[in-house]
Amino acid sequence: MTFRSSVRLRLAFMWCVLLALIVALPGGPAFAETTKERILREGKIVIGIHNRTPWGFRDEATGEAKGWHPDLLRAAFAELGVNEIDIRVTEFGALIPGLLAGRFDAVASGLSITPERCRQLPLALPI
Repeated sequence: MTFRSSVRLRLAFMWCVLLALIVALPGGPAFAETTKERILREGKIVIGIHNRTPWGFRDEATGEAKGWHPDLLRAAFAELGVNEIDIRVTEFGALIPGLLAGRFDAVASGLSITPERCRQLPLALPI
């Protein structure tokens, strides 16, 4: 065996080993699941609303979220197959901190789009 054929054989062997490792290793590039994908997969969402009648409030007798926002949210998410909707009624000033801390998946409330809020979190244009 000549030196040149020996080098070719070693290179071919290394390429085969490299190819086997690439095929055998799990995954490849990992992609994080988005909040939307997780909500649709699990069928549940946690939404923060502020405490203001008639838009959204906690019924003192039952502890359940009532009002226009909860009714609209339940109807909209039912159409998407999200049937477990945990609506958490809180004070207005706790909505953004709660969202940033991961206590809510989303906030459904009358938040004005301001430069300060845009620096804190992504906001959608009003529909």
